[in-house]
Amino acid sequence: MHNFDAAMALQAVGDRRLRGRTTEPYANMVGPFGGVTAAVLLRAIERQDDRLGDPVTLSVNFVAAVAPGEFEVVPRCVRTNRSTQHWYVEMQQDGQVVASATAAAARFDRGFFDQSARLWGSGDVLLASSHQIVYYKG
Repeated sequence: MHNFDAAMALQAVGDRRLRGRTTEPYANMVGPFGGVTAAVLLRAIERQDDRLGDPVTLSVNFVAAVAPGEFEVVPRCVRTNRSTQHWYVEMQQDGQVVASATAAAARFDRGFFDQSARLWGSGDVLLASSHQIVYYKG
């Protein structure tokens, strides 16, 4: 098994409750790297049978350091619309929230495209960048 697959492994332990474990290859000074924590939160949403479409946004709050060892992830669907769905997910250790996230998933029935923009200043300094997914009806 690849290190990333091991880091993303989640076992169902109850109604929408999943259990995972931190892994040494993604350890940082005080816990796992933030990117792997965010990926685990997103994976928990992706594993839900009632998920509508694909994840398009993720905003993570790193509340406390994730200690080495087991954690539980609890995703909750907040609202489902015709083509979008909104999720809230928590990572918990010893009954305490160590990370949380909000996410949106969307089903694109007709089509979509990526759109990026960059604003450059004098001296080739990047001032701002933006990336969005644009949905359109066919």
